[in-house]
Amino acid sequence: MKHVEQGVSLGDLAKLIGNKTSGYTSWLSRQLGVQPRGFEEARLKGIHEKMRKYERRPFDGSDEDKAYLLGLRHGDLSVSRPFGDAIRVSTSTTHPSMAKLFRDLFEPFGHVYQHPRYKEDTQTHEWNLQTVLDSSFEFLLEDRVKSWAWIKAKATTILAYLAGAWDAEGSVGIFRNANCTAILLSIYNTDTDFLLYIREIRGKSDTIQ
Repeated sequence: MKHVEQGVSLGDLAKLIGNKTSGYTSWLSRQLGVQPRGFEEARLKGIHEKMRKYERRPFDGSDEDKAYLLGLRHGDLSVSRPFGDAIRVSTSTTHPSMAKLFRDLFEPFGHVYQHPRYKEDTQTHEWNLQTVLDSSFEFLLEDRVKSWAWIKAKATTILAYLAGAWDAEGSVGIFRNANCTAILLSIYNTDTDFLLYIREIRGKSDTIQ
């Protein structure tokens, strides 16, 4: 049988017989007394043969691109290693522009899953976004203090990091002030170390070449 002797998956067998899912094929295999491959065996086979539904493309950016993504990551992104050499990046947002930014940044490197949901408690709509990237994005898991050390060494990486932090947590307030208009630029976050680092580097870009 193709499944046992040739290693064809149940999903691919379902396609061969014109079925939309592997459910019927799995049922048929049981009726014939054929033992399907275990989940772990199938998973390892897929990793070994690099069989993926969506392609993962390697990161090809500069140090400034890395610094920008780290600013965004430290402000608003969750990053983990779910298995093997994969890097999972995710976020939740109520702002359409943030959802678009996430897609624009990561779609060149991997498929972006976007799931809208309605929050009953706040009566607002939210997007949950996630992508699985290859190991070249491992820098997003780098120890934060270590990454801060190389970021503040150059003006260009400082500015890139600040841009990422701003896109993650920044806001603009416009107020009437006597005979003029006041503009307040703010970054809000509960992580005081993150905010202290931003305060430390904000003036360095003028003094570093």
